[in-house]
Amino acid sequence: MAMAIAMALRRLSSSFDKPLRPALFKATSLYYMSSLPDEAVYEKEKPGVTWPKHLNAPLEVVDPQIADIIELEKARQWKGLELIPSENFTSVSVMQAVGSVMTNKYSEGYPGARYYGGNEYIDMAESLCQKRALEAFRLDPAKWGVNVQSLSGSPANFQVYTALLKPHERIMALDLPHGGHLSHGYQTDTKKISAVSIFFETMPYRLNESTGYIDYDQLEKSATLFRPKLIVAGASAYARLYDYARIRKVCDKQKAILLADMAHISGLVAAGVIPSPFEYADVVTTTTHKSLRGPRGAMIFFRKGLKEVNKQGKEVFYDYEDKINQAVFPGLQGGPHNHTIAGLAVALKQATTLEYKAYQEQVLSNCSKFAQSLVEKGYELVSGGTENHLVLVNLKNKGIDGSRVEKVLESVHIAANKNTVPGDVSAMVPGGIRMGTPALTSRGFVEEDFAKVADFFDASVKLTVKIKAETKGTKLKDFLVTMQSAHFQSEISKLRHEVEEYAKQFPTIGFNKETMKILAVSVQELQRRFDAEHEVGSQHLVKHTRIFLEFCCYQALHHVITTRSDYLSDKDFRRFTYDMMLAWDSPTHVLPVNDSPQNETSISPSEQQEEDEDGWSLFYSTTTSMAVQVDDTITVGQEAFARIAPACPAVADVITVHNLFDSLTTSSDSRLHFLIYDKYLRSLDKIIRTAKSTPGPLISNLQLAEGEIILDVDGTVPIQPVLQHIGISAWPGRLTLTNHAIYFESLGVGSYDKAVIYDLASEMKQIIKPELTGPMGARIFDKAVMYKSASVAEPVYFEFPEFKGNSRRDYWLDVCLEILHAHRFIQKNNFNETQQLEVLARAILGIFRCRAVREALCCFSSHYKTLLAFKLAESLPRGDMILETLSSRLALLNATPVSGSPHGKQQLRLSPVALLTLCQLGFTLQKEANLGLEVLEFGDLWAGETNPLEIAVKQSVSDTGKAEAARATVDKVKVEGIDTNVAVMKELLFPVIESASRLHHLASWEDPFKSMVFLVLSCCAILWGWTRYILPSIFVWCAVLMLGRRYVSKKMPLEAFRVTTPPNKNAVERLLTLQEAITEVEGLIQRANIVLLKLRAILLAVLPQATERVALLMIFVAAVLAFASMHHLILLVFLEAFTREMPYRKESSGRWLRRLREWWVRIPAAPVELIKQDDKKGK
Repeated sequence: MAMAIAMALRRLSSSFDKPLRPALFKATSLYYMSSLPDEAVYEKEKPGVTWPKHLNAPLEVVDPQIADIIELEKARQWKGLELIPSENFTSVSVMQAVGSVMTNKYSEGYPGARYYGGNEYIDMAESLCQKRALEAFRLDPAKWGVNVQSLSGSPANFQVYTALLKPHERIMALDLPHGGHLSHGYQTDTKKISAVSIFFETMPYRLNESTGYIDYDQLEKSATLFRPKLIVAGASAYARLYDYARIRKVCDKQKAILLADMAHISGLVAAGVIPSPFEYADVVTTTTHKSLRGPRGAMIFFRKGLKEVNKQGKEVFYDYEDKINQAVFPGLQGGPHNHTIAGLAVALKQATTLEYKAYQEQVLSNCSKFAQSLVEKGYELVSGGTENHLVLVNLKNKGIDGSRVEKVLESVHIAANKNTVPGDVSAMVPGGIRMGTPALTSRGFVEEDFAKVADFFDASVKLTVKIKAETKGTKLKDFLVTMQSAHFQSEISKLRHEVEEYAKQFPTIGFNKETMKILAVSVQELQRRFDAEHEVGSQHLVKHTRIFLEFCCYQALHHVITTRSDYLSDKDFRRFTYDMMLAWDSPTHVLPVNDSPQNETSISPSEQQEEDEDGWSLFYSTTTSMAVQVDDTITVGQEAFARIAPACPAVADVITVHNLFDSLTTSSDSRLHFLIYDKYLRSLDKIIRTAKSTPGPLISNLQLAEGEIILDVDGTVPIQPVLQHIGISAWPGRLTLTNHAIYFESLGVGSYDKAVIYDLASEMKQIIKPELTGPMGARIFDKAVMYKSASVAEPVYFEFPEFKGNSRRDYWLDVCLEILHAHRFIQKNNFNETQQLEVLARAILGIFRCRAVREALCCFSSHYKTLLAFKLAESLPRGDMILETLSSRLALLNATPVSGSPHGKQQLRLSPVALLTLCQLGFTLQKEANLGLEVLEFGDLWAGETNPLEIAVKQSVSDTGKAEAARATVDKVKVEGIDTNVAVMKELLFPVIESASRLHHLASWEDPFKSMVFLVLSCCAILWGWTRYILPSIFVWCAVLMLGRRYVSKKMPLEAFRVTTPPNKNAVERLLTLQEAITEVEGLIQRANIVLLKLRAILLAVLPQATERVALLMIFVAAVLAFASMHHLILLVFLEAFTREMPYRKESSGRWLRRLREWWVRIPAAPVELIKQDDKKGK
């Protein structure tokens, strides 16, 4: 299974934004190589000599484990807050020098005096570094020298001690619990902790615990008693400036050497923003990676030249140079790290720039603001404040210690370190936290940002106090166990999310965040998150692999679309998402192993399996291949597209994703090729960029409302105009659609007139439909859209002329209806602001996708295959169920989230994915809209689960298939011609016609016996109340007939219904037939109108005698209906109608009907006056 997952995740590890290698080198004599090694060079290798090529392989190929660890560290630095004052972010140029070929050369000795050959360029680099070091600190080369070979700060200090002191000579330095450093010596009552205290005698000086400042008076007294040979002026956790002049006096009095250790403050000294120790010190040491912001190394500065003139008048010179150089090499270390020296030279050059000074000034300003914010929140600072780059917080007044706070800070991605404060008795459980500003200032933090950092720190301390209060034990491990509880992990996760979101806003130093691996988390962490959500159980391998793949893909896509706004324009992103679909289609596909002789490091499947199990190779298929080159002939299926594409809401929507796939695969047998997919995404990116860069004159002429976005414009090209028809007049112009209205600007002389607005959001009863138009109001061309609402006096028609077809009209009809349906959906459900914006965002993205497909593939789908979600819901059977499901999903935007891991499923609360996507792409629907929602990891999708919208759409689509199949049969049986259709209808109604004919035969009494039997049976049925069973009996009989056909004769094919067609007629005969039919219909309507007018005359007493008779008749009928039973009435009506043609009644019935007709003829019709309406249409 691990192998399958490795294949599926092959692209998740690699960046989709690869930086380009520089193509040209600087044109100087130093750059004499024309190019980097290429394949042509390797072709000249001798047989069997393959390692040169492998030595030039990138880290991701040679050691993916280390590559992953580096990626994780990048993510930590990007998403976290680096507050450790001894850390900083060095520049790309420094890292390029440190990672250069300078690391290959060994060079024991000093420039001009090496023990190895081939060091001419190494000498140049080291000499340049020494020169720049003196320039950076404004030192005279005649009075100061520098050694740049020391590897780090602690060895540098020890090298000074061994150079200038004899064993067991005395050293005084700041006490470690009071802010000193181990390299200055430290010992307890029972043990010497530091090696310095072992080889030398050390005595500390301390702070005045009441003020937090160095107690210089006590230092002087202690020096008088201790008589040190060397005094160290330097600290690692002292927030104030040293009084070098005061210590210089003490050294002069004791004839001691003054060593200034400026490891923490060397950058501030180089920039000249704090006092320099060089005026007073004999020797100055410093590390190079802290505030100096260089590589990890050290420098030793020493005085040289004339020291003094003794009493005998003899000049005495400093002898530090040879002693210190000898102590460094060969005394305590071998060859220098030339790559570090090269990087240090770059950093020292940067330290002489004006930008560097501005940076160091900001470091001090940020630290001052940080200290002020902490004091305002009730924190106690050692010494009460700061004068340099760090603050030391005493946490004792909060009832907590630095160790516990450090753990909580680390869990929320804030890096700080516990530190002892005056009065502490344990270094493992100190009472303070040390924090600094250099690193975050390098990332661009300013004063207000550090006020926010103080808020994060305060929240972390308060959380620590809460955890400690609920911890039963007193040990740190008990605290850590309590911290892992679900309740506190939820709070930690929330705070960590806030910290990460804030930190991610700032630039990264030394690397580009777009070049990072997308997930930037270990495979173990991915597996842990996945296992926390899904039970493996007895799931099939393919199913389990696909679920895990979806889980990883959704996280990766979420990271990309929330951190970048231009991902659609990146070809690697397009390839990346396509490869996700390929992996989903074939999760167990085994990658072929390259059998080439050059591929000596290829591993066997069994070795691959073992490598998979170590947890790292899930990102890489082999040790020599980071990703698989996908064959362009491989295609993607519909389900893979439907599971991956909607994870990026700009690319696809859950409701229309299947229709989108059908549109993209119309010519490829329902398989998606990468070229088509790539073309679609490039077109979509173009559409979005065009929408964002709408010309200013267009926007100003329309006077759009806040949050109104232009979705499309037509009529700007002369050969494709848009004509507006009102009445019989037409006028060309420009048509614009936004997410709220339709705008039409009539074309004037050289410009457009003021736009007419047709609002789509305010009225529910608007009508938009296709219509015929033509010149002078004629209805000839089917190329127009009709708009009608209560706000316009008469319908408005927008015509889209084109030579062939009506695709322009169909497109504009659909997009206008999409916005109209979206607003109707909003008004129907009474959504709040966020929900309304989410609905409109879905409609907007759908229109963008529709435009992209139309422009890229020159195709447009409508009706059941439309790419517009709300238009589709209106077209599909059960489309109302889709909208109801969407409404229920939108209701969850305001629900309370489930507590737990932020990576877990939070199905009680959703994020407005479409709205957030539009905002990420650069659109603003509402400037002051407060989403107030936590963005979830996967938006509207969950690994291994089906979205309710998908279920509703699939049900509708299945019904659509049945409807389309039925429609196809309907189209087949449609016939032309009135005669033919009448013949078909007669055959279909033959049972009814035949039944009516037989009933008429019985009523005519041509066969008296049959008629008498029918009469008696019918009268009995009426009298006995059997008539109420007639209709149910008919239904039961029909049901039995249908079920019998369903189960008994289900295998028998349905025979075609045979109809004898009437004789064929030519066109003239058909026209005559049509004219006769129209004449008959006209006569029938005339007769109906006459009947109505005569009834009107009777009702209004135009003929009083007739009116009296009808009124008396109606009173008599009313009395009969009131007092007679219904059975008897029905019996009387039946007897009168059925026996009318009976021989005994036939003559009297005919005479009675004749008198009735004569009476009806004598009744006049009510008068009618026809008024001709004036035609006032037209402009």
